[in-house]
Amino acid sequence: MTRSEFEASLRMRLQDLPVSETDRYVEFYMEMINDRIDEGMDEGSAVAAVGHLDDIEARIRSERMQPLVSRPMNNNNRRRGLSGGAIAAIIIGCIIFSPLLLGLLGLAIGLVFGLFGLVFGLFVSVIAIYISFYALTAAGFGLMVISIFPFTTGRPANGVFLLGAGFFLCGISILIIMAMNRLLALIFRGSGRMFSAMGARFSRGGGAR
Repeated sequence: MTRSEFEASLRMRLQDLPVSETDRYVEFYMEMINDRIDEGMDEGSAVAAVGHLDDIEARIRSERMQPLVSRPMNNNNRRRGLSGGAIAAIIIGCIIFSPLLLGLLGLAIGLVFGLFGLVFGLFVSVIAIYISFYALTAAGFGLMVISIFPFTTGRPANGVFLLGAGFFLCGISILIIMAMNRLLALIFRGSGRMFSAMGARFSRGGGAR
């Protein structure tokens, strides 16, 4: 079979396809034949080396049923990427919306650091109150110890006053420390839930992209 006969037969088999696709496939296989002739094969052998027309037609139609599989193309008709207009539109969009995106990013970062600061400030405040009331408890025990001396020196009224003041300071300090324990537990529980919810929200946002 000659090149001309091969080309005519292939075009006839692909006549139901769009003309542009037929031209592209015919050009591809004709280039294969020409390459083999340039390598020293005679015309008939070059045509035979390309394959039987039935196999070529079946291959082409199979490729057309799979649009994601790249089709044979020559060097002058390769797939093109984004056009220059599309690239320019993307660049312009990034320039226009970049201040808004940066602003939103800054707001999110500020919110996160603000929440961290709030939780840290509450924690430090609770620790400071702990220290103060532990010192107050120590002062109450100190008054109870000091109250012994007025009893031994004949001033029981002073001793009773100091003993009562010591018990009062110890009692109020213990009650406040218990309340602070509950408050600290609530702070830890609430902050843990808040950061867990934020992490889940960011995870869902990242997975939806």
